[in-house]
Amino acid sequence: MGDATKNGKSRMGLTLQGYDQVIALSQTNINQTLKRCFKVDQAKLANFKAIIGTADDPDYALVGKIDPPTIELIDADKADQAIYSIKFQSGAKYTYFGPDRTNVRGIAKKFEISASGWVLAFFVNFAMEKCERMPDDVKEVVMRTGSYSVDQLVIVFGTADLMDFNWDRSKFPNIDDKATLLDAKTQMAKFIHLWLMDLRTGEAGNSHNILGYTVKIDVESNDSREQLLKKIGDTPPSFPPTKVQFQTIANKSDAGSKGDPADPYNAFLFTEMCGIPEDNKPRPLPQHDLQWSGNWFYGTIGGTMAMSSGIFLKEFVGKLVEPIHKSCTGFADSLAKRQTWDAEVRMARVKRDVKFLGDWIHGKWVLYDNNQWMLESTSTKQHTEIPWRDNGKSSTVQVNVQAVMSTWLKPYPGTGNFDIEQRLHIVTKWSNFSIQYSFDATSSFNWTYAVQLFAVSSGGELSSTVTYTKNEKPALTATITIEGVLVRGIASNQNEQERQDWDKYQSLLKDTIENRMPSSTDFTSTINRGLNSQKKFIFPGGGTFDMSDPLFNEAGDLLLGLVYR
Repeated sequence: MGDATKNGKSRMGLTLQGYDQVIALSQTNINQTLKRCFKVDQAKLANFKAIIGTADDPDYALVGKIDPPTIELIDADKADQAIYSIKFQSGAKYTYFGPDRTNVRGIAKKFEISASGWVLAFFVNFAMEKCERMPDDVKEVVMRTGSYSVDQLVIVFGTADLMDFNWDRSKFPNIDDKATLLDAKTQMAKFIHLWLMDLRTGEAGNSHNILGYTVKIDVESNDSREQLLKKIGDTPPSFPPTKVQFQTIANKSDAGSKGDPADPYNAFLFTEMCGIPEDNKPRPLPQHDLQWSGNWFYGTIGGTMAMSSGIFLKEFVGKLVEPIHKSCTGFADSLAKRQTWDAEVRMARVKRDVKFLGDWIHGKWVLYDNNQWMLESTSTKQHTEIPWRDNGKSSTVQVNVQAVMSTWLKPYPGTGNFDIEQRLHIVTKWSNFSIQYSFDATSSFNWTYAVQLFAVSSGGELSSTVTYTKNEKPALTATITIEGVLVRGIASNQNEQERQDWDKYQSLLKDTIENRMPSSTDFTSTINRGLNSQKKFIFPGGGTFDMSDPLFNEAGDLLLGLVYR
C-alpha cells in the first residue's frame, strides 16, 4: 500500500480531478465485508438453492452451502468490472437430466453428483453504459442515494442482462464428460439468476450504506425492500451525492507502474457530485474516469472518503464564515475616520456625520495556487473640496479612502487543522494640492481562528475545536507616510514627542477596534456553534462507517479513513 500511513506522501498526493467526493473501498475491504455478511450478519445467504422444475422432483438443481463470495476488481480502460466468485462447500449437490451411457438407446435419466469444490465466476459490470440499461427496480436501488451497499454488489448488478460468466475462472472438478459440462454451463446462468432473485426478494437485513446518508437501519424481519427504501433519507448529510459513477482503479507504486489484478488494495470507487443547498444548477460529472494520483489506503484501513476543498472549505466553512466576514466591515468607517493622531481636528472639518467609506462590494470565494480560499470585500470613497486652514492660509484638501476586508481559509496538509485568517486593511490618503502636500495613513488589523477537526461520530457528524490565536485583541500594524517617506511606524525616524503622539494614535486605533468589533470570544463561539451544533457537518454514509483520521491532503481536500461497522 505504498507508504501505508494516513499522512504519507502518496496519500497526500491524491487529487479528485473535478469530482466533489470520492469513496474508495479496497478489494480486501469488500471481501471482508462480504465474508461477514455471508457468515455473520446474514448467514442464510450462504445457503445456495436454485431449482428448475418442481421442488419435489426437479429437472435441474444446484443446492448446497457456499463460502463467502470473493470479488476481484479489474482496472482496465472502460472495463469497470469485477470478477465475482462463489465456491461450493462439501455436501453440495448438482441434479441434472442426461443420457444414460449404460443404456444402448441413450435414454435420458436423472443424475445427482457432487458439486463440492465447484467455483462459479462471473463478471459484474459497473460501467455507466451498463447502468443506463438497468431494469427499473434495480436502478431504483443503485441510483437512489442512501440505498446502495456492498452486499448488494452482485444482487444489484448481477442480473441476467448485466452478468457474464468467466468460464476460465469457473471450475467443475468432477465433470469429465464434455457434453455434460456444456449442459451444466448452460444451466449455471439460470441457477445464478434464480439465486440472485431469491436474495433480492428475501430479508433485506442491515443496509451497509456507501453512497447514502442515513444512520444504520435495523430492518425488522418482516420489512420488505420497499419498506427499507422508505426509511432511507431521514438524516440527510450536509451535501448529499446527486450524481454517481462507479469505476475501478489499480493500486500502484507510482503513476508509471502497472497494476496487479490480484493486488488486495485495488480499489472500487464511487465518484460523485454533491448537491449544494440553494444551488439549483445541476453539477455535471467530469467526462473522464478518475486517474491514479496516490495511495487510497493506509495501515489496516481499507477505505477512504475524500471530500473536495470546494465542498468542505468553500461551501460549508465558507458559508459559515461569511456573516462574520461581513460584520467585521461594520467598524471600518469609524476606524478610517480616526487614522491620524489629529483625527479630531481633521474630522471636524470633514463633518462627523459624513459616511467616510463607500458601500462595500462583496466578492466571491477564490481558490489560489496554494490551495487556500480567499474572500475579499472592498470599499472606496473620495471626498473633495474639504476646507482646510494651515499657517493662516485657507485651502482645500482631498481625501481618498480605501478599505479591504479579506478572509482566508488555510488548510494544513497532513493534519486535521485549518486556519480562518481575517484582515482589515484601510488606507486614507490626504492630499493638499495647493501646497503640494500629501500623506497616507495605513492600518491593518489581523486575527486568526485555528480550527482542529478531531473526531467523527457514529452518525457521521464531524466535531472540531476553535481557538482564537495571536492576541486577545486583533494585532495592529499602522504607518503614516508623507510624500513617500515613512514618518510614523516601525523603522521610522521619530523623536520623543513624535513617539508619544504615535503611542496615543495607536491607542486610539485600538480603542476604536475594541469598541466596534464584537469580542473574539463571541466570534469563536459562533464558529464553534456552526461547526458543532445546528450546522454540524454530516458526512454521507454515517452509521455505515466508522470514520477516522480527518486530515487535509496537499490539494486541501478533506480525507477520512473508513471502516465498515
